[in-house]
Amino acid sequence: MKDWRANADAVKSAALTLQDPTLQAMMDILRTENPCHIVLMGRFSLEERGIMQARIEGYSMCLNNLEKLGQYEVPPETLQEDFADPLQHEQPKHVVRPITPFPRPKAAGQPAVPPPPAEIFAEE
Repeated sequence: MKDWRANADAVKSAALTLQDPTLQAMMDILRTENPCHIVLMGRFSLEERGIMQARIEGYSMCLNNLEKLGQYEVPPETLQEDFADPLQHEQPKHVVRPITPFPRPKAAGQPAVPPPPAEIFAEE
């Protein structure tokens, strides 16, 4: 699925196919026939309810996947393996900032929260 959606030519072809009025009518019929519209009457065990839930989810996933084939998705950036020792690299310095209380309403023209003191951001 990811390979298809990363291929612009395949997605363009699928998008054109999905715009076909006959296929749109068929998809509407399939959405109408979704098993989620079936009302379970009577007593059913948890297993029977689970089977029905799985059918509903699978049916919905199938229809969604058919529609997604016509939508381009930018391929994710591939990560390069780095087997270096993470402890050998410099760790970024973390700045600890104090927790400020919720802002209280002030008179018009005054800031709701005073700016933090400059010494908080001083380098050690």
